[in-house]
Amino acid sequence: MTITIGLVDDHTLVRRTLSTFFSACADVSVSWDVSSGREAFLAYRDRPVDVVVTDFVMDNRDGLELAELLLRLDHDARVVMLTFYDEPAFVHHVLDLGVRGYVSKKAVPEVLLDAILRVSRGELYVDESIALDRSTPAASLTTRQYQVLMGIARGRNNHEIARDLCISVKTVDTHRLHAMKKLGLRSNIDVIRFAMRTGLIRA
Repeated sequence: MTITIGLVDDHTLVRRTLSTFFSACADVSVSWDVSSGREAFLAYRDRPVDVVVTDFVMDNRDGLELAELLLRLDHDARVVMLTFYDEPAFVHHVLDLGVRGYVSKKAVPEVLLDAILRVSRGELYVDESIALDRSTPAASLTTRQYQVLMGIARGRNNHEIARDLCISVKTVDTHRLHAMKKLGLRSNIDVIRFAMRTGLIRA
């Protein structure tokens, strides 16, 4: 049985290259490819696929937001994150959210194909090049704290973050204060610098 996949990346070259690679694979078929998380959510809602492969850093709704939205829409949604960002703490948060696969963009296409096949069978896949270390300060953050920090780094205010995460403004502020204390950050500017330094947002 052919596995249907959706590709999400804001770089046309990446999508076209992967589509060309997968077109030669008998096991998978690309049902759609889009350039943003917003487009991907609408595409999945109208044409669900077995596995969604998404970049993390995108200008219009990033891969983490997309994964959360897809899992709200469909608890059985299977998402593989494909990104250059391999900070172990972030990988843990992504997996805790419910993403089933994590592949470095430094990997060869065959590694991504293996991840897709395994995730489609209900397995969890993490690129073997990524060392999962929970000893860093960022690893001590809860998933919610991480999401709040990323909201701040993307320029959202507390009300917008609360709406995105379906929590109260007061809860957002509590997560923000705890996360900043754990990381030794004193202001929202520090949060943005942290996100830029670690590659979670583009400079």
